Amino acid sequence: MKRRNYYLSQSLQQSLFVLSLIATFSFINIQPASAHCDSFDGPALMDAAKALDTNNVELIRKWIRPEDEAMVLPLFHKTLRLKDGDAEVYEIVRTHFMKHLSVCIARWKGLLSRGSSRSEQPRISL
Repeated sequence: MKRRNYYLSQSLQQSLFVLSLIATFSFINIQPASAHCDSFDGPALMDAAKALDTNNVELIRKWIRPEDEAMVLPLFHKTLRLKDGDAEVYEIVRTHFMKHLSVCIARWKGLLSRGSSRSEQPRISL
């Protein structure tokens, strides 16, 4: 009987150890929801950079919903107009465009709700 209790105790200890490892690694590996497509090295923003370099808006149309076109496309064209001006101003506006596009994509993919702080986009007129 002692031998059986020993094996039962040892088996229980091993099970608890494995469960604690799983729980620990689960908590360590928690990350907010995100998608590669809307990160700065993802395909959407790589296409956006190429679109700005080649003046080809068609490269980004596949990444935006029709209801976001009214906001994204004018910002794209405003960014293009500033391309040949002051390099520092262009880089600021280009970054704003990229962030704006990534927010639109995140909303489209369902990763961002309308009420979140990241969706608060500054309104600028250029």
